[in-house]
Amino acid sequence: MQQGHLTSQDALPIMHEAESFMERNEIPVSSEKVIALTSSSKCSAYDCEFVALAKRYDLKLYTSDKQIFTEFPDYSLDLKTFKTT
Repeated sequence: MQQGHLTSQDALPIMHEAESFMERNEIPVSSEKVIALTSSSKCSAYDCEFVALAKRYDLKLYTSDKQIFTEFPDYSLDLKTFKTT
């Protein structure tokens, strides 16, 4: 829409279709934990949602975001080191 390729009328059904693909495949994240991570770091709430999810499942977050590496080294790994088997 911002680039003039779609009108809001055209975008709405596309958005609804995208939402239907994600339905029942989302994992809720605690808002309290996101806010706590955001207030104790320099990362955005958006980034902290991913960190909160990684912490919840005790997983590593592969990312290229240097701020996440700095703020959450225990839960982040450089995406460049990711290897598929």
